[in-house]
This record gives sequence, structure tokens and C-alpha cells, in this order.
Amino acid sequence: MPVNLDGNLLPFLLDTGAAVSVFPKAKLVPLLSKSLSSYETAETVESRSITAFGGHLVTVAGPYVFPIEVSTRKLYHKFYIIDSPAPFIAGFDLVVAAQLIIDAGGRTVYTRSPSTNSFVSASLSPIVSGSTDIHSLDSSVQEDEPSPLKPPSAPAALEPADPPRRPIVAPLLLRTDGLSISSIRSA
Repeated sequence: MPVNLDGNLLPFLLDTGAAVSVFPKAKLVPLLSKSLSSYETAETVESRSITAFGGHLVTVAGPYVFPIEVSTRKLYHKFYIIDSPAPFIAGFDLVVAAQLIIDAGGRTVYTRSPSTNSFVSASLSPIVSGSTDIHSLDSSVQEDEPSPLKPPSAPAALEPADPPRRPIVAPLLLRTDGLSISSIRSA
């Protein structure tokens, strides 16, 4: 997913399992127009541990607040800095902050442009030099067939891709006195 930082379009790995967003220090520092310390907040610490995939601890610094642009949405967002080789990681915190809509099957991310109220998409395919693969969609267009580039305007009945792995357990209330559940609630 492309994210603009200081005029640099960076290829981010979208990781909905990551609670926070991460910059690798070696890739980030050369891109900054100011020193890293200028992005510190009152919460910033030199070293803290976060739990990564698989449960192992990773040491990061932060958070640091950076002005970014995701599609057409400009925002200030907290990032943690890791001092080891890693991709740029957009965690679930950025998904929520940028109000992203993820089309996993279409490998596309959408957000609504605040200025035009239309959907804007960005491909999750690897960024090719010279191409950002960003598209603008008019949300007022009604289509009979769902478009692979546009989220449906009204959610249809959704079915899970896989059956649940555990049975769904719901409480069952049996009455032996002849009263119905609705008469108990209204009483």
C-alpha cells in the first residue's frame, strides 16, 4: 500500500495483525527532511518491547508522530522505529486512523476522499517505479453489477469464507410455567 511521507511514496506492508505501525530506521532516516528527534512526542521512549508475530519480543523506539498521506487522506500518525531490516508496516492502528476499507480478494485498499466524497483506491500490488496505481471512483454512480474496484454501496448478506472452527454457543432459556420470553421482557 503506498503511503506518502515527506513527498516520498513508500511501499507499506498492510498487516492487520499488527497493533502498531513500524518504520525501519535504516530506510526512514535518509528520507527525512528533519532530524528524527523533531518527530518525538511526550510518549516517545528510546526503547520499549512489543510482541511480534509468533509471540517473540521486538525492541522499538517511539512513538514518533509523522505527517502522512494515505490515498487522499492526510493525517498525523504514530509510528514506532525498529533498528533492524524490516519492511514499512502499516498496522491496524493506521487502518483505523485512515478509515481504510480492505478488499482482500481484489488486493485493493479504499478510503473515502474527504474533499470529493468519492472512493479512492490503492493497489496492494508491489509498487513499480513510476507507477502508484491509485484510482479515483465516483461513489454516486449506481451499478447493477458489483465492480471489482468499488466497495458495494449496501452490504449484501455476507457468508463466511470458511465455516466456523468452533461451534457457536448461545444460552437457551426454557420456561416450564407457560409464559413466553416476550411476555417476561415486557413485564
